[in-house]
Amino acid sequence: MQYKVSYVIDDEESPGVIRTRDTMPCIGDFVRIEGVVYVVQEVIELSKQSLNCAYFLVKVNREHPHNAHT
Repeated sequence: MQYKVSYVIDDEESPGVIRTRDTMPCIGDFVRIEGVVYVVQEVIELSKQSLNCAYFLVKVNREHPHNAHT
């Protein structure tokens, strides 16, 4: 199954990014967007999972540098 994920960067003016993932997004996940590490704060399912795809809106915040994961 593929997951279409729209990442909204909650604390910045960045437009975010849309990505296709093989795993469902979860709170606490780390994601690198344009070289910056963010942590997932909220996951909203936009559509019910079908046979091939599910759509999610994910809000992220910048990860503190000393906690950053690569």
